[in-house]
Amino acid sequence: MLRTDKMAETIESLQYRVEDLSNALAASERNRRDLADRLNMAEWRYHATTTTRAWRMAVLLADCKQAFLPRGTWRFALVRKLYRLVTNLLPRQRTSMNQRDPEWNQWLKRLDGSKRPIIFLPSVPWSMTLFQRPQHLARAFARLGHPTFYNCNGTSEPLEGVHEIEPNLYLFKGSVARLRELRESILWTFTYNFTQKLDYAADAETVYDWIDDLSVFPYDQTMLKRAHVRALREATMVTCVARCLHDTATRTRPDALYLPNAVEFDRFADDDVAVPDDLTIQDWLDRPGPVIGYYGALASWFDYNLLHAVAQRRPDWRFLLIGPDYDRSIHGQSIMSQPNVRWLGPRPYPSLPQYLKMMDVTMIPFVINDITLATSPLKLYEYLAAGKPVITTPMPECQAHPQVRIARTADEFIAHLDPALHDSRSAEFRAQVRQVGADNSWDARARTALEQIIPKANR
Repeated sequence: MLRTDKMAETIESLQYRVEDLSNALAASERNRRDLADRLNMAEWRYHATTTTRAWRMAVLLADCKQAFLPRGTWRFALVRKLYRLVTNLLPRQRTSMNQRDPEWNQWLKRLDGSKRPIIFLPSVPWSMTLFQRPQHLARAFARLGHPTFYNCNGTSEPLEGVHEIEPNLYLFKGSVARLRELRESILWTFTYNFTQKLDYAADAETVYDWIDDLSVFPYDQTMLKRAHVRALREATMVTCVARCLHDTATRTRPDALYLPNAVEFDRFADDDVAVPDDLTIQDWLDRPGPVIGYYGALASWFDYNLLHAVAQRRPDWRFLLIGPDYDRSIHGQSIMSQPNVRWLGPRPYPSLPQYLKMMDVTMIPFVINDITLATSPLKLYEYLAAGKPVITTPMPECQAHPQVRIARTADEFIAHLDPALHDSRSAEFRAQVRQVGADNSWDARARTALEQIIPKANR
């Protein structure tokens, strides 16, 4: 019996060792990406510097120096001697450890007495076209007065050091040792970066935000599953974006928090926003017929066949698609041959309310699978905040709102079109769905999370 127990302990110890080695390998890969980013940044800066007028002037001065003070001449020796004499007469300053990074020390001083800092571990680039949950939550925490650091290490963001882009919101790229100095910090993590919490202060509290079915992430699935199990066990707080994820998490963590996606309500509820001045679709907009629109990733979970059948049978409607070709799945799709379908490609996040203004009805036509069953479509609340009728396929997070029309087939989708158009002209309906958007703001989500992780006396 003792021998069996000893073997079990040895196996468990080896499993932890393998996990630690996997984490070290992942950290090495992150470091490699970070070094590549630094190299790209250095090359960009070199190119930017060597093409400036100041650089050309410096080269000209260097050429003049070489012409009038060539090495080995008495003139060069005399100037160097005078230079040394002058520098020796100037007072010398000793540099202490605390003075080596005065800029970072200034940032730390600014944070004295502030609310607890929140650090988002490396995830998606801040400036990506599809503004996502990490960026929205970071902005919400900053608006609530918490210094929020969005770690851009491992991303292509062209920055170094700390940059305050909004009050209390900082983009960071550099040595994690700096962030380790933040006192009583809260780490906001996801499945793919949870193990990086070891790089931060030991007293930091950790939030594990479970935001998707693990299969959606382009990483080694075995490593992700280990990280997920570990996160459920070790995180101070677990949040889940969808009900099905929450139901699963509560089996291990009864205290897990359901925290779906949300909306920047004021941005999308603006009735005074103008239709975009987009020449690429001017000819298409001049055609008759109502517009039903979608924005977001065009990916394998988008039901191209469903939408093609609907567009083909309703030529009197115009179907507008906005977003990047996430996985090259849209190429070769029959829907692209439909004359009443237009795909614009990606558009900047701030301009999305303008494009929503063009739409009479909105849609989320996703294939139903493990990924979409665990999805909280961020765009859903943006559509509703704009006062738009929504037609979606049967995803639980959408079905939870009775104002949303659910279509399981092309026939059902087509049957919803005209009633949805009628809803779009109803002031009462618009006010009703807009209230759903108001109740699901990012600030409300951030407050909910803070209420659970920070005692009221310390908030």
